[in-house]
Amino acid sequence: MTVEGSSNASYTTYSKVVAEFAGNLPPSLTQAVVLEEILTGSRITDSDLPNHLDFPDIAASPPTPPIVQRIAVCRTMWILFGLIAAANRTKPNSLAQYYQDEADKLVKEINDETRDIPREGVTSEALVFGSGDSGALHTDEAPLTKKNIIPETVEVVTPATPTEYNRDFQIYYSIAHRTWVYRGLSTLGQAATHVSYEYSYLRLREIERLGVRTGVLERG
Repeated sequence: MTVEGSSNASYTTYSKVVAEFAGNLPPSLTQAVVLEEILTGSRITDSDLPNHLDFPDIAASPPTPPIVQRIAVCRTMWILFGLIAAANRTKPNSLAQYYQDEADKLVKEINDETRDIPREGVTSEALVFGSGDSGALHTDEAPLTKKNIIPETVEVVTPATPTEYNRDFQIYYSIAHRTWVYRGLSTLGQAATHVSYEYSYLRLREIERLGVRTGVLERG
């Protein structure tokens, strides 16, 4: 089974899926088959959560958020039970249906915003200021690497001299560069070398008015 997606990340592991079978993994479900369907289950999970993006691979640091891992396990189990016998996917009260129902419940809670996917944090990111050349960021501006930064959580960590948001620095989204940008406003802000911040997995949408990109963003 294949599903198109924008990511090649796996959101769970072979061992986690095998554990769901409690030692009763059928011989037909080889490791290669399970790994392939983990990828498929992960892409279904991506399509389940259209207001989110860029979940990391299970082996990344930080790894896939736990609730996303669980959805991917459930989607993968539904696929695998269908490979064992196609009727499993439609049979009432089957294990396949149990996993499908669990995933559907979690997905609905996230999409209805009654359950959150926790934010992640970057403890220290080096700032690389622009060159000031045409088309480049200014010499008091540096791009930040994550796509879904929460601007009000950005703090200068090096040097340790206290700084204030909107006094010493600002954070804005550059439409031209498709990235969040740190802008030093004062001598202190421009002397910063490292920042910390939190970021979300919620998708950001640019709002256009009269055909002109305004730089206004909506989260989720």
